[in-house]
Amino acid sequence: MDSTNTIFIKDLDGKIVDANAAVERQYGWKRDELLGQSLKMLLPDEEHEEFDNRMTRCLRGEEVHGEESTRLTKDGQRLTVLVTHTLLTDEAGKPNGVASISDDITELKRTQHELQTLNESLEQRIAERTEKLRENEERTRAIVNTATDAIITIGEDGIMSAVNPAAEKMFGYAADEIIGQNVNILMPSPYREGHDQYLANYLKTGEAKIIGIGREMAGRRKDGSTFPIDVNVSKHHDGTQWLFTGIIRDITERKALQKQILDIAAEEDRRIGQDLHDGIGQELTGLGYVAQALADTVAKTEGRLLEEAGLVELRETAPKLADGIGQALSHVQTVSRGLVPVKLGPHGLRDALQGLAAQTDALPGMTCALKCEEPPELEDAATATHLYRIAQEAVSNALKHGHPEHILIALEATSEKLTMQIADDGAGFDPSAVPATGMGLKTMRYRAGLIGATFDIQPAERGGTLITCTVYQGGVTYSE
Repeated sequence: MDSTNTIFIKDLDGKIVDANAAVERQYGWKRDELLGQSLKMLLPDEEHEEFDNRMTRCLRGEEVHGEESTRLTKDGQRLTVLVTHTLLTDEAGKPNGVASISDDITELKRTQHELQTLNESLEQRIAERTEKLRENEERTRAIVNTATDAIITIGEDGIMSAVNPAAEKMFGYAADEIIGQNVNILMPSPYREGHDQYLANYLKTGEAKIIGIGREMAGRRKDGSTFPIDVNVSKHHDGTQWLFTGIIRDITERKALQKQILDIAAEEDRRIGQDLHDGIGQELTGLGYVAQALADTVAKTEGRLLEEAGLVELRETAPKLADGIGQALSHVQTVSRGLVPVKLGPHGLRDALQGLAAQTDALPGMTCALKCEEPPELEDAATATHLYRIAQEAVSNALKHGHPEHILIALEATSEKLTMQIADDGAGFDPSAVPATGMGLKTMRYRAGLIGATFDIQPAERGGTLITCTVYQGGVTYSE
């Protein structure tokens, strides 16, 4: 039962008969200390009655999914968790236990509180946006509290041997329709075509990309529609072969909310950038003309007249004033472009990446270029902006951690997909050495997920790092 979620197996009286390794990590109790004890030992007194109520409902065959509860660690720390109970039966169909799966959302609750506090401090001019964010936050809480997890087990050949009711509901298949089928029928392209090979590679090399790690990808329903999912996979050996169990969560609403929040932030960036350009930028331009005219006039004025008027210092200060205003205007324009890096239009992404390459190429000892033989026709400004930000983060990470001499940004479009790659010849990338608190890689994966793109980072063939982000025309993009 190796999983990032804690899993308890209880008998019909609520006593613990088994627990996974995540239980020891999260609660601080050894497995042997818990066996035979009531799960109530991990609950505060005020939660005992509700615990009994959940057990009763589960034993009656009612669904108990995603209900919020409080748990206690061995040292007394209180954790907020979402609890799902699944009734277990023997071969004759008689109930013989309950599986309790919990997901720690303490940090999520703390983050929600911090976001609410921040929202309350915003200025009145964005009150409407603040209200929308608050409504979305409430919607997120409701989604989390009612979330259901699908559980699917496959063998080494990828064939499904067991699915739970939540999986039937999530994917639209009855159990007898998919048991005995390859699990890749629940995946859209490109995951469907690559799954069997990935599984074979894992069994051969032990190199995991999902197992024990977790990953966001896309699921495919019976009706052909696609949706984003969060997948955590564990493995166990049944004596004859490895079995893989996936816990799957539909994150459609969460993705929509994340995209909406980023879209609101991007729109605010665009508004501020436009205000800087049209407001302060224009004012500085006008002042620059006036200052330059003053400097030209002073330069043409006889020194004797300036001396008589007590304005000799103007001969030095006027040019400095004009130059200072010019530099200030340049800074404002740079900030404005940074807030709105991708201009509207089918070739906006190509032009923005060309600017990023030129800016990087200007750094001492650095060569950076853009390879784009045929500019892609990309009308979606949000997708173009996320791709640009991914490239920007990749280049920044390469400069900071890899110290390369050459960086190549490549953009290629076909009728099926748009592929962006960033390659460098720096120190290379070691996944095991990436700090858990590092945000760069997480941010790139996050942005790729928002636009339904695949994201991959690998060591380059000749040293350095290769990052690939692919947007498919019809496979990964989620259905409305």
